[in-house]
Amino acid sequence: TTTTHENLHPAVLSLGLQYADGTIRGANSRCTSMLQTFQTVIEDYTFPTDQKKDYRQDLENRILKPSFTYWTTQCRVHSV
Repeated sequence: TTTTHENLHPAVLSLGLQYADGTIRGANSRCTSMLQTFQTVIEDYTFPTDQKKDYRQDLENRILKPSFTYWTTQCRVHSV
């Protein structure tokens, strides 16, 4: 599935902008900021209303994977 920016948590978009404009530099700073953002996203996560879903799969597939993909493909500098 493709993810549009509208589906991403505001903290994910904010971190992405900080990655892209160079506000957050260095591997340690990027990692710490990403972990703090993941914490915020997980704290804001609500259990799916469809009780047949597994919350772990929902969280991973609907929230975490699209966020990580957005950061790594759209926001940070790629190695050569």
